[in-house]
Amino acid sequence: MKRLFVMMTVAALCCVCCSAGIEGLKVGVFNPLLANGAGNSCEKIYAMLREDVELDVEYVSSVEKLSDYKAVIFSCVKSVGKQPDNWKEILRDYVKTGGGIILLHDSCGRMHSMSPPVFPEVAGSTVKLISNAGAAVVKKDASHPIMAGVKDFKLQLDQYPELVKGSQGKVLMETEKGVPVVLAGAFGKGCVVAIGSIPGWSDKDPDTPENKVLINSLYWAAKSDSGTASGGASGVGAGELRALKKEILSMRRRIEALEKQVENGQRNLRNMIRFSNSVRGN
Repeated sequence: MKRLFVMMTVAALCCVCCSAGIEGLKVGVFNPLLANGAGNSCEKIYAMLREDVELDVEYVSSVEKLSDYKAVIFSCVKSVGKQPDNWKEILRDYVKTGGGIILLHDSCGRMHSMSPPVFPEVAGSTVKLISNAGAAVVKKDASHPIMAGVKDFKLQLDQYPELVKGSQGKVLMETEKGVPVVLAGAFGKGCVVAIGSIPGWSDKDPDTPENKVLINSLYWAAKSDSGTASGGASGVGAGELRALKKEILSMRRRIEALEKQVENGQRNLRNMIRFSNSVRGN
């Protein structure tokens, strides 16, 4: 009964959100493992993004599905797996027509499938991997929307590629030694962001500075107001909206935990019945 009550409450809150015109910003995280490819950190990125109540996050396994999302993250992809032969052109066309793509670490073009860089006009990477544990990163262009609310920080990852600015790119953050870490630029009607590190690598709190860079990048690349995925809703204050969405997220997490408990209970019950039947058979 308790589980049913919680589910009904969440459903009611979701109806309230829909009636107010409030929807999460639909974004994707490319997961090469689902396409028999290779890469890492997409699970960490996915888990971190799910903590942001204004994002509707899904895994993407095919580049042919990019148009279903406002923006898509490619996190340290080694092999894209089973994709059309012209998959790089599909990525470029997606951005040209208004989509947003965020490239992390090796996906910026250092090596593997993503080399040579897919968007050299905005950003690329040399093959050099810089080892600098806890490197301090400072803002180069504090006026850019991606930098809103972001403080200087130290990288979660101890190695990062040497990014190269393209003719249409702008350096937003760099190390104290002047190595670009975050670049962004327009490409056609869309946007591209290149981040040399991997936000969410060791901390999934979306409000920490490095993770906020990725969150802001998603909103910017998707051409949505940062922190207000719906762009505002009539009759609903921003603070009330966020509080409501947080409550929905919290309830959704509780439902997921309850579902796991039920699954475990059913599994244990089946095992007990199986054991009981085997004892009777002997």
